[in-house]
Formats: sequence, structure tokens, C-alpha cells
Amino acid sequence: GPRQIAMLLLFSIPLVFLGKGELSKLAIPLGFIMFAIISACIDFSAIAERINKIYVTVFFVMMSITIISWISLILYDGYFYDIGIYNYFVEIKTTSHTTLFWLYYPHTTYLSFFILIGGIFCWELYNTNQISKTYGLIYGLFAVCTLLLLGSRFALIIGLLLPLFWKLSFKTLRNWLIPAWLSIFAGIMYSIGELDAQRAQLWKTTWAALKENSWFGYGTGSSETILPDTLVFSRTGMDTHLEVNHPHNQFLTYLVENGILGGLLFVAAIVLLLHHFIKTRNKTMLLISFMTLILMIIETPFKTTTSLYAISFLLTVVSVINKRA
Repeated sequence: GPRQIAMLLLFSIPLVFLGKGELSKLAIPLGFIMFAIISACIDFSAIAERINKIYVTVFFVMMSITIISWISLILYDGYFYDIGIYNYFVEIKTTSHTTLFWLYYPHTTYLSFFILIGGIFCWELYNTNQISKTYGLIYGLFAVCTLLLLGSRFALIIGLLLPLFWKLSFKTLRNWLIPAWLSIFAGIMYSIGELDAQRAQLWKTTWAALKENSWFGYGTGSSETILPDTLVFSRTGMDTHLEVNHPHNQFLTYLVENGILGGLLFVAAIVLLLHHFIKTRNKTMLLISFMTLILMIIETPFKTTTSLYAISFLLTVVSVINKRA
């Protein structure tokens, strides 16, 4: 079907446009081609609601531990780290990781992304009478608290937009989702210098490299060698060194590694998926796709195994239509 074809296309681009890249860098995208094969062979529709419930429960627990960890930090452990309520939020990009020491991969933006997806599942489960209103409200309360503690600006923007989009009719949502994304994309690209000096410098370096080999790119995995090991930027009047290994923008990553042709195929796969979700009137996956597209502006989820697992899981299992609905 179109969903499986789009997934195969999405994860095959690094193989087709390998160029002078490293074969070892194909391990992640080739591994996730298996998700498309699984999706074509197994029908998850009969247990779709149960899977959504499990997902929500898992992140309910994760948010609970995060909140308790933060309370412990402020009341006790913060003394040893010289962290209080004030400087925790002032320097939240650094201090937020102290509440996530118990996690293997404490990436605040990706965790916020997964929490918001759980919120979408809550709305869907409530509309199908699978959870109570109280359950959904408590999840929402925990989500707001955890998102504030993680401090992801991406999550705060999406968190404000999602309730508004969910209230829209499917037809209105279909018509306004892409214009909304284009507006956010243009706003971030235009003001990135003020929003994030590190990313602005990183994108500038990536764009300069892209101009020299634009059509076919430098090859899969090459961004780690094209970009400098560190970037120097000014922070509080001092020069700080930032380690980098990818552009922190999925679109720029595909362009610099796989060229304009690879980038066009990537966009074609995304369009094919969106068309499928619109055709099947899958409001949940349409909103998740919208969130993922915004995430791609500021991160590179298809180069990071943890986030790619979750996105592949969503495309494989969650995107099926419940036949009982």
C-alpha cells in the first residue's frame, strides 16, 4: 500500500544516494526498512486502541518519575549542584538534564515530542470512550508540568497549537496544516539567529558546504566529516566550543548528504504519507506528521536511533485504521 511504499522510499534514500559516504552509516536506515516490511505483513488494527493505551501509560510513568526527580533536586540534591528554582529555569538547557539522570537517552526535545504524542492518543481514546475525562485531564496536567521542566521551546509551541488543531474539523485541519507548518518554518528560518545562535552558525556552515556539491550531495553519513568538530560561538561575553556531528535540521542533512535529488525524494515520501492520512481521514497521524515535520526543522530524527525507533513505530503500528471504529 502507499504507506509501506512511502516508508520504503523514506528509509532507502540513504542507500540510493550513498555516494562517497560510509557503508557503516547505512546500519540505521536499512534496519528500519524492516518496519515497512512488518507493516505490510501484520495487521495491527485489532489492537490499535490497546497499543495507544500502553503508550500513554508508559509516558504517564515517565512523567511521574521526572516530576519526582525534579522535586528531589530542588529540595535536596540541588544543594550539591548549586541549583535552585530560579537558576534551574534560567539555565534550563543545562539543568533540565539533572532531572533525567535515570534515563539512558535524556534528550529533552525528543522526550517532549513523545509526551505530546501521548496527549494526542488521550484525545483519541477519550473520543472512543476508552479512557475517562479525568484520566485525560491528569495526563494533560502531568504533561504541562513535565514540558515546563524539560524546557523545550519546540514542545511549548506545539503544545499550544495541538489543542487548537484537534478542535478543528478534519476538512479545516487538512486545509490549514501545511500553511501553518510553512509559516512556522519561515519564522524559524528567518529568526534563527535570535532564537539559537549555535544552530544559526551550524546551518550557515552546512549551507556553504551544500553549494559546492548540491545535486548529489557528499554521501550518506558525510555530514560528520564535512562539518567542523566544534563550532565557536559567543555566550555571556565568552567564547564557547560546541561539539557537532550533524546539522540539527533533517532537511539540511538530506540536502548536504544526498543532494537535491535525494531531498526531493524525501519530500515526495512525506507528501505520499500525508496524502494517505488525508485519504483515510486519519486525524491522529496527520497531527503526528505535522509535529514530526516541525521537529525536522530543529533536529535530525532520522540520524538518531532513539527517535527513529519511535517514528517508525508510529508509522508501522499506530497509523493503521481501527477496523472496529
